[in-house]
Amino acid sequence: MVSTYVYPRDPVVRAAGDYLHWGVIQLSLANLIIILAMIAIFVLALLLPFPGGRNETAEHRDQISEKARISEKAQSDDAG
Repeated sequence: MVSTYVYPRDPVVRAAGDYLHWGVIQLSLANLIIILAMIAIFVLALLLPFPGGRNETAEHRDQISEKARISEKAQSDDAG
């Protein structure tokens, strides 16, 4: 069985990718761009708040302070 490789006619498809070399590390430019984009998205996910997160936090804080006031009032009523 003989296998033959048919080269594409488009020179862009035939062209080898650009590679970056750092010692023993060899990385294609396309992969480097994808890796940098993924790191940027990860950093943005850490820094940006969830939608509506700040309002829910304020409401939660108000509920906790209201429960604390009720608890303090109940303790002072029991003591007095």
